Amino acid sequence: MAYLGDHAVQDAVLLPGAFYVATALRLQREFFGGSPARVRNAVFHAPVVLSAEDTRLEVEARPREDGVTEYVFREGEGQAATLEIEPGAAASQDTFSVDDFRAVPRETLESGAY
Repeated sequence: MAYLGDHAVQDAVLLPGAFYVATALRLQREFFGGSPARVRNAVFHAPVVLSAEDTRLEVEARPREDGVTEYVFREGEGQAATLEIEPGAAASQDTFSVDDFRAVPRETLESGAY
């Protein structure tokens, strides 16, 4: 996957955080149905370094009584990432809107002073 070459730190290619979110959303749709509305509490605990060797990740999905599903991604014995998916959640008032953000005038800071 040549496109991952740019996702590197000190010559180590790392698994992008978006992989965990996309994987959890797909698993949620396939195994629990419906369309997930909100990913929350995403925590990237440890980077997963990709190499020519196979990298094995395990995913555990824990459905809770409140409808939220917790996902735990592991590489070996350690946690790589955790996140929760809340299906059918209505958009809250603190939802980020790109259009609203663009509509607010911004100040321009000159970088020469730094």
